[in-house]
Amino acid sequence: MTLIDSDFHVTWSDNAALAEYLPKAWQQRFLRGSGHSQSGLPVTQPFYNPAAQGQPGGWSEPEAAVTWMENHQVEKAILHAYQAPAVSNFGDADYPSLLAEAFNQWLIDHWLDGRTELLGTMTVATQDPVRAGKEIRKRGSHPQIVQVALSAGTLQPYGKLGFRPIFEAAAEMGLPVVLHAGTEGVAVSNPPSSHGWPRNLLEYRVCPATNFIAHLTSLITEGLFSDLPDLRLVGLEVGGVLPLITYLWRFDKNYKALRSECPWVRELPSAVVKRHVRLGTGSAAIGEEHLYFELLESFGADEMLLWSSNQPRWDAVEPESDPHLKERTGWQVEKVGRENAAALYGMTSAL
Repeated sequence: MTLIDSDFHVTWSDNAALAEYLPKAWQQRFLRGSGHSQSGLPVTQPFYNPAAQGQPGGWSEPEAAVTWMENHQVEKAILHAYQAPAVSNFGDADYPSLLAEAFNQWLIDHWLDGRTELLGTMTVATQDPVRAGKEIRKRGSHPQIVQVALSAGTLQPYGKLGFRPIFEAAAEMGLPVVLHAGTEGVAVSNPPSSHGWPRNLLEYRVCPATNFIAHLTSLITEGLFSDLPDLRLVGLEVGGVLPLITYLWRFDKNYKALRSECPWVRELPSAVVKRHVRLGTGSAAIGEEHLYFELLESFGADEMLLWSSNQPRWDAVEPESDPHLKERTGWQVEKVGRENAAALYGMTSAL
């Protein structure tokens, strides 16, 4: 079986390679690293991580990335730049929008054109939702751009009306919106947890699941999925499906009592999530495999999961050792490894 990797990281070899896509008036700001992060786009997390020291943040050359794919039977890879969504955490608006647009053109020129096995995730700056919507309509017409990345760290949950132009444009272009953990607490975004700032990396690493759930709750209760029935949301490195199960039990229970507050939500939240939300396998806490997969099977998670390697970052997985890709009774490996992503990104006929 060949695979589709839904979380495959790339980066630029040096800042000059990306700066040349910016208007000259802004190039020096990026090259000097001025602004709200230390070197332009890169995410700067506030905690020391010994496992990440010296490890690459992404592939910098297409040839090396494609070689890894060939060696591991990965037929298609969805490219992400871990740093790029951090543009939405800057305090101003014009520079982040230009930086996102520069990144998108760089991604097309350096990675996508001429390589059909690679598919791209574009980025927009949420400080200017109207301009972001225009960028989605412009770049989203490229046949290898398959989704839109937003920062997981924000000042407001994504169901708020101000973000509507972004989601409307994504739905119009048939592009899923992806939230990849990692920008929580960066620059002007919200603290990584609901109770403020963690004191250590362990606490920080546990928080992305609750941050994603907060955004998802807002999107459902504010009626985004009701108003935009074609909208799809992807969560990467947010703990997989398991954190959603008991959350959705509680959400369904409260919806039955309080649905008059949100009359535009016309069905159980769990039904909305199963239809509109997909989640990467990366960062899933498996623990006891028998119990883990029993829970996933009871929830129908094989329909929701997208296999993700997180290559080549420090916590990446090899497909040969990933429990999600092991044959087991009641677990459809083909769906997780390939078919769910093919359907989500419109690749069914191409595979």
